[in-house]
Amino acid sequence: MTCEYARAREEPYSYSGLGFSPSGSYFFPTTGILSRVSLFYGMREYDAPDPFFGVKRSDKRKKIEFALSDRKRLVWNRYLGIVIGLEENRSNLDFYSYQKFNLAFSVEQY
Repeated sequence: MTCEYARAREEPYSYSGLGFSPSGSYFFPTTGILSRVSLFYGMREYDAPDPFFGVKRSDKRKKIEFALSDRKRLVWNRYLGIVIGLEENRSNLDFYSYQKFNLAFSVEQY
């Protein structure tokens, strides 16, 4: 569980929020693959009306992320991995709503 608070010079961009992020991982010893799944659900309430739309902004964000890394084989003394994620932000102001797909490759120091 996370709590956040941000204070900006322009009050419409100041906000407070809550988030919840459970995750789990599992290591497959025979293959050397480490898998991880993480979820996120959070919300933000902004302090003042948006200067362009005249309405106080409120967002809800969801995210799921899945990662795999090979812990058995090293490439240049580093572990290689892949991360796939889906994220959605729903705002009461449609301008700030989005859906996003992430694909990332990771290189971790041994």
